[in-house]
Amino acid sequence: MANFPPQGIDIPNIGSLYFRKSGRYFGSAIGAAMAAVSRNTDTLFAIPFIVVKDESFDSLAIEVTVAGAAGKLVRLGIYNNQTGQDPVPGSLLVDAGTAAIDSTGVKEIPISVNLTKGIYWLAYLANDTVTV
Repeated sequence: MANFPPQGIDIPNIGSLYFRKSGRYFGSAIGAAMAAVSRNTDTLFAIPFIVVKDESFDSLAIEVTVAGAAGKLVRLGIYNNQTGQDPVPGSLLVDAGTAAIDSTGVKEIPISVNLTKGIYWLAYLANDTVTV
């Protein structure tokens, strides 16, 4: 697989990604990755997150649609893109900490990070099977 983005693609030309507005949640530009999915316990799940201009972010969030067992947690984070390889997560950039997943709803963790133009990976790891 070629490096991502493929040569000749200018990240700022990815339409509405350029106009993120404060106070809203943003996910991957890959629509299928936004569907509710059930993931196995202790399996890291990451989706690409394209930043088209330097931006600041103040929280990471995940919506739990089917809760886990009492006391179970999810850890949220941001990974750098591994350079020189196929598009895969590289080094951990932000470890946002954990949030309870024993109830449904949006789970938000405050962060403070400035990301420069590029590709990053939004990731979560839960210690129970949960649908998000």
